[in-house]
This record gives sequence, C-alpha cells and structure tokens, in this order.
Amino acid sequence: MSRIYDIIKKKRDGGRLTSTEIRGFIRGVTRGTIPDYQVAALLMAGLSGRRTALLSIVLFVGVHAWVEQRQ
Repeated sequence: MSRIYDIIKKKRDGGRLTSTEIRGFIRGVTRGTIPDYQVAALLMAGLSGRRTALLSIVLFVGVHAWVEQRQ
C-alpha cells in the first residue's frame, strides 16, 4: 500500500483513490497504524459517491472482523 501521506495528497490534489488504497486505509484504521489526524485529513479531502459507498462497506467488514477478534 502507498504511504498514507501519499494517499491523502493524491486525494487532496483531486485524484481518485483505488479500491486497494481504500481497503489499505481501512486496514490501517482498524489496526491502529494510521493516526487520527491522518484519518481526519483523508475524510476531509472528500470522496465520490461510489468511493463513499466502498469505504462504508469495507469499514463495516473491517470493524466486524476487529470485533470478532476481540471476543
């Protein structure tokens, strides 16, 4: 996966995130390897409707797996 800084910069500059980048972002969030301020920066950069839907699905699956691991 690209470094989170590169993904934030790409989105800030008007680029489109790939499904792999979004999945990697969620993986980093659920593992705690991406700091809160970088999560906020990416979310503030905005996502298209399709990417928002993908983010929601991947986030749901990631959080579900995270909860399952802790039980």
